[in-house]
Amino acid sequence: MSDLFSREFISALAKQLVAEMSQNTGLGSADKKLLSIKDAGGYLGRSSNTIRNMIASGEIPPHVLRHFSNRTFLLKSELDKWIEAQQ
Repeated sequence: MSDLFSREFISALAKQLVAEMSQNTGLGSADKKLLSIKDAGGYLGRSSNTIRNMIASGEIPPHVLRHFSNRTFLLKSELDKWIEAQQ
């Protein structure tokens, strides 16, 4: 990579993008568009480890997931659709 786009710069930029995309709108954590694994666990009443296991086993489908800078997030709208389909 060139000096202009160092690995550290790209990593910092990705982290900032993730922070902005998952930023709370001020209306409560349930209104976030992207949920961290921890937030998704709270939303579903499950632990973070359970959410990770559900992702690894394929129980939570891949179209619900978004990956940024080595972190996994869940699209709340898709998660809601998945929950409805399970009932």
